[in-house]
Amino acid sequence: MDNEERITKERQGHVLLIGLDRVEKCNAFDLAMLNALSLAYGELECDDDLRCGVLFAHGAHFTSGLDLAQFAPILARGQLLELQEGALDPLILDGPRLTKPMVCAVQGICLTIGIELF
Repeated sequence: MDNEERITKERQGHVLLIGLDRVEKCNAFDLAMLNALSLAYGELECDDDLRCGVLFAHGAHFTSGLDLAQFAPILARGQLLELQEGALDPLILDGPRLTKPMVCAVQGICLTIGIELF
């Protein structure tokens, strides 16, 4: 699945709205979603016309956390994620940080990685 299918992005004036969109899995993060979010953060940071971001989720829940079926082997090996060029790590584990404000609008459950985002 393409990264862009895991999130939605919409510009409203100087604000970038970023929506987590994996409703069928309670917005559990897989690699595609994390990559898409990283690229959206990079877009926000690099675009001088954007002043802040709002991160929200489609569906009833913000996120059920990591999709462990995909992340367990990665975490067991102790690997850091390799981000695409132009991306910023939303978890701030490595590399440059987002310097613009990000507002998180949380509803329903918010577990593991979701808590790390704010």
